[in-house]
Amino acid sequence: MHLSEELHYWRTSYKLNTTQSVLSRQIRALEDELKVQLFNRSNRKVELTPAGKFLRQQWKPLLEQFQGSALYARKIQSGERGRLVINHPGSVSYDLLPDLPQPNIGGLPRSAG
Repeated sequence: MHLSEELHYWRTSYKLNTTQSVLSRQIRALEDELKVQLFNRSNRKVELTPAGKFLRQQWKPLLEQFQGSALYARKIQSGERGRLVINHPGSVSYDLLPDLPQPNIGGLPRSAG
């Protein structure tokens, strides 16, 4: 995705903290796996093929959703997000529970649902 936006091997490899040759091999491996040429390459420039433009358009929202889901999962793991379930006998609910959560509600993680 980075190369499809940058359209420059050196800058993309620099941003990804890798070498141009590694990036080039990874792109070729992806093209081989998909059986689609994603980029037109010359000594002077790199540009997306029509198939590459189509896949970038299709994959960008999916990658954003994946990254958002991964972030939310990390928040659940750290306790920032999730669900708190309190099991109790019915008799406790009338006397104790209506007053208990209210003072502490600000310190509880937000509900995922």
